[in-house]
Amino acid sequence: MDALTDLLQTSTTLWAAGLIGIVVGLIVGVLLGLVLGRRRRRADRRAAGHGKTRSTNPGADVTGATVRFIDAADTAHNALLAVDQKELADTELEDALQSGQPAMRRLAESIMTLAGIHNELRVRAPKAVLDAAESVFTHVTYSAMDGVADGEAFSATYQERKTALVDAARAEVRA
Repeated sequence: MDALTDLLQTSTTLWAAGLIGIVVGLIVGVLLGLVLGRRRRRADRRAAGHGKTRSTNPGADVTGATVRFIDAADTAHNALLAVDQKELADTELEDALQSGQPAMRRLAESIMTLAGIHNELRVRAPKAVLDAAESVFTHVTYSAMDGVADGEAFSATYQERKTALVDAARAEVRA
């Protein structure tokens, strides 16, 4: 009988020590995960450019989106001038994305990019920048739908609207 009591106490001691070891291991693991995870998140934020520059310059996000928008608009402008206007009139956007003509495909891709960045600007940009971006966007997209009869007039109007967008973005950065 004494042997049974000793056996139960010994195995209970081992079982309790195993449970305590598991609990302590979990607590240490969670604490290490929190500490190391916090360091990684800080390093990832700094590497992604979300450090102090973001909080001191909120216009940087809008400026980056505006620069990408202008780049896509320039690509659409150049592709619109290079594409055959007769084929453009007969082609839908979905078909242009699969077109064998590089200029037609580039035009369709740049319009899709413009639409995406335009939506981003709707959320982030101040009214002056958004209005100027919408002016450029509508001019390029309507010209793509209607075709360009006079390339010089199209380019002149595009440059005026693009200049207004650049001026609005610069004014926002200075503010």
